[in-house]
Amino acid sequence: MSFGIVELINFRNFKNEVIKLEEGVNVFYGDNAQGKTNFLESLYILSRGKSFRTLDIAHCLSDQKSNKLDIRSSDKPDEKFSYNSTDFQNLNPSGLQMEEVQKTTLKSEFKDIFSVNNKFKIELDKTKKTIWLNQKKTVSTKISTLCPVVLFSPESLSAIKSGPLERRNLIDDLIESLPEFSKSVSQFRKILRARNKILSDVKKGFKKEEIINSTLEAINDIFIKHSTDLIELRLHFLNLLQPYIVQSIKFLFGNEMEFEFGYEASLAGNLSYDVKNWTEKLRNDSKRLRIAEMSVGHSLIGPHKHEVQFNLNGKDSRYYCSQGQQRGLIIAFKVAEVLYRLQSRNERPVLLLDDVMSELDEGKRIKLVDFLKSINSQIVITTTDRSSNIEKTMGNHSQYKINQGKILNLEI
Repeated sequence: MSFGIVELINFRNFKNEVIKLEEGVNVFYGDNAQGKTNFLESLYILSRGKSFRTLDIAHCLSDQKSNKLDIRSSDKPDEKFSYNSTDFQNLNPSGLQMEEVQKTTLKSEFKDIFSVNNKFKIELDKTKKTIWLNQKKTVSTKISTLCPVVLFSPESLSAIKSGPLERRNLIDDLIESLPEFSKSVSQFRKILRARNKILSDVKKGFKKEEIINSTLEAINDIFIKHSTDLIELRLHFLNLLQPYIVQSIKFLFGNEMEFEFGYEASLAGNLSYDVKNWTEKLRNDSKRLRIAEMSVGHSLIGPHKHEVQFNLNGKDSRYYCSQGQQRGLIIAFKVAEVLYRLQSRNERPVLLLDDVMSELDEGKRIKLVDFLKSINSQIVITTTDRSSNIEKTMGNHSQYKINQGKILNLEI
């Protein structure tokens, strides 16, 4: 599975770039703020239908001005004509108006597990995204079926010392990328938004408390059902990844370490993995915290309040591990995800590494490179340092330079 030709039109600082990625290792060099992360983001959007950097797709629109001008004639004020700006160099500038870029287009070829070439196209504007697969409109879950990726980024490496949202996202992003389970994540988020809107309305005084109570009762069973489904999936995949991450830790750290995931519900501590227990707890908490939820205007119960723990040698890594060990654990988690896809799903995902080599010490960097070389996947790496050991350790690979939104193919 691999990307082929990729085309970016008005995406962040890329105006119009076309590049062919090789099936092996592709290394992109460049100084900071030149577009390296932007390029990886475009590949992620093409494979997942969403960004890993922002929830607002409008942020992906180019900040450049369009090279076309809209002219309104005096006798037909409602009719627009578009012309290239170079055709009007001698006209009065006050009669012309530059337009902000309103649409971003991403295109790519992708070879799937059956070596079939597929063509993806995604258009983004300020309010929506539209996805095409082989010239037919489709949805994000469909393209993620054909185009699995695993992302290594500095943000993900800091997940352990960050807030619980980042750690929940590690497992939720995996679930959401699997087509047979992705609806569980989206359905929970949808019903959570609806429940929060109801609670927000009562806080703002838009609706009376008795009306809110009856409305909450009407959706609570659905909310609890989708909450329980997501909790069950999280626990399932944490258990599934457990042996893979133990294997990864031994490989990266070079010695035996005891590791286990922890899953903690808000206000309750660890519970058994029995679904009935979760359902009963959510129902009881909903009644007990109803007044508090109305007071704050959002849901205080549910899996969006839960905690995923990385416990190393019996201790919570948030408090008892060094920053280097914390980063190593996240790398081990990502490696475990790759192993799961390789061994359980017969997938060779595209690996996206956004300048993570500089975040690791030399020992873990060498171990990670050894692993990457062994799995025969397409790999896209960004780095600021062309003189780094990547050239020496990755073997044959393609090199590119990104400078101010321009991509140049380099000779090794």
